Amino acid sequence: MATVINATTCVLPTAADESGGLPIYISLLPILFLIVLSGLFSGLTLGLMGLDKVGLEVVMASGTPEEKRYAQKIYPVRVKGNFLLCTLLLGNVAVNALLSILLADLTSGVVGFLLSTVLIVIFGEIMPQAGCSRHGLMVGAYTVWIVKVFMFLMAPLAWPISKVLDRVLGHEVGTIYTKTQLKQLMLIHARERDSDLTSADHKLLSGVLDFSRKSIRHVMTPIAKAFSISADALFDYETLEAIMESGYSRIPVHDGPDRNIDYLLVVKHLALLSPEDRTPIRTILQFYGKPVQRMFDDTTLDKALNQFKRAGHSNLALVQRVNNDGPGDPFYETVGIVTLEDVIEELIMDEIVDETDVYVDNMGLLPVQDSQRPNFAAMLRRKRAATQHLTPQQLDGLYAYLLSMVEPFGADHIEPSILRKLCSQGTVSTIDGPTEGSTVADRKAVYLRGEPSTRFTLVLQGKLEVHAGAEGFLSFAGPYSVLGIELLTADDPEGSDEDDADSALLRAGMFDPNFTAYPSTNTVQIWQITREQYRRAVEATRMHGSSGGDGGGGTAAAAISAPLGGHSSSSDLCSDDMHAELERDENAPSAVRSPINSDDVGVELLASTLPLDEFASGGVGDPERGEVRRVRF
Repeated sequence: MATVINATTCVLPTAADESGGLPIYISLLPILFLIVLSGLFSGLTLGLMGLDKVGLEVVMASGTPEEKRYAQKIYPVRVKGNFLLCTLLLGNVAVNALLSILLADLTSGVVGFLLSTVLIVIFGEIMPQAGCSRHGLMVGAYTVWIVKVFMFLMAPLAWPISKVLDRVLGHEVGTIYTKTQLKQLMLIHARERDSDLTSADHKLLSGVLDFSRKSIRHVMTPIAKAFSISADALFDYETLEAIMESGYSRIPVHDGPDRNIDYLLVVKHLALLSPEDRTPIRTILQFYGKPVQRMFDDTTLDKALNQFKRAGHSNLALVQRVNNDGPGDPFYETVGIVTLEDVIEELIMDEIVDETDVYVDNMGLLPVQDSQRPNFAAMLRRKRAATQHLTPQQLDGLYAYLLSMVEPFGADHIEPSILRKLCSQGTVSTIDGPTEGSTVADRKAVYLRGEPSTRFTLVLQGKLEVHAGAEGFLSFAGPYSVLGIELLTADDPEGSDEDDADSALLRAGMFDPNFTAYPSTNTVQIWQITREQYRRAVEATRMHGSSGGDGGGGTAAAAISAPLGGHSSSSDLCSDDMHAELERDENAPSAVRSPINSDDVGVELLASTLPLDEFASGGVGDPERGEVRRVRF
């Protein structure tokens, strides 16, 4: 038996084989060229196809000048998406196949396979794709002319295939993001250090993207928490104080038992109205009332913004919904109030706080104190305390009561016409009483034991709690009670040799009470005058009598109107110095604005159950209608 051994031999090409093959150094040139083309097709497939039309349009519109130039070169080729793809893929496959064939001819089959695989993977795939993935825009711009040449050469095969793809897959659409995807995309950019998109930008843009998704029920103020005033109210200091304390520029006005809101009051329209006139709100509405617009609670914020812009006359709207609860017919129910500011705050995702706003923490729903916010309410309370006046009926009652029931004001001491003028010149004040949880230290005193006071006081309304003497004997001073009458009845220390503490206080127009008086009811209204005012009234009465009655009325009127803080003579009752003293006295803190005290002097309380207004109608001194009692501490 014969044994045949087949030996496989690897024959390397020589400079020129017997069949007339090319030398190896000449065969290497097409191999290198094919490797470059393979890398070009592979890199451009990733680089150009990774730049979708939308991305190129963004770069052309907002990129740097260099990026715009690159994008403008690439865009005409990139819009032919499937044709470009077919050209690059066909070119890449053809080049890789030809490269394998050439390498197989130069070497054995196994060596050619391994060698072509290594060259194609490293130099035809990995390296060009790594470079084009980062610099695809620049590489594509510089090589786009090569792509156009191959698109022309391969058009007979690539163009029909691209048309089939267009028909089957449809027209190519660039990358389009939903609102949720855009928010996430912006969040990713905001987190990157190299991005110029900040977290504040992301917050603002997120508010814009969510704007049309939210409804006004998410931003409205519930009707139970909304501030409004009644159409039956009066525009007085109390109403004005409540409006300024609210911090709103537009005030809803409710009417009827159902508290229906049909009109708005704009605060700036009230600037020409005086709270002292106590004008009814219903009357003000006839001139300044603005109809209120309405929106349903499911209205989206973008539509609400458009409605506010179209309305043009109001930045506030009532929010209503259809109430289907219960067996009755459906009806519209007002559930809240929404303003243009609420809508814009949701758009910019932040609070808009001005100098009059009451800032509310959205987490705790609690007002945030702002030390810089002007305290308009306190200013109005001081103004109201300084400008309170009695009604004509109250003035008549006060005049009749003092003339008939309080001896220092009787006709023997003060002429009735001068007393009436004195009543109108007294200071009328309203003091807030104790509140729930308040302590004695929190209460505002009319008098404090041991602290001198310049005021005689008559209680008009409410009740004072009086603690007299060192033992603190408790008593109550109701309407028409008088306190500090000894300030008026004490002898004038002028010209006296006495130099004790009481005389010194009297020279200064003060006395030292031996009691403390606090408000006992919610509010207490009092009427006060100074010793100097009383002195001038008495002096005017003497002058009126010495001048022969009516003939001296003018001089008497001048005396009663003279300054309160100085001394005058009959020859100079209205000098400039006296008017200056008058201003100083009127601007000085009164007994009710800052606590005042006194010491060991008797206090006479004169109390009557007769209503003050009835003194003007002849009820004074009638034992069947009123009772007068005097208590001496």
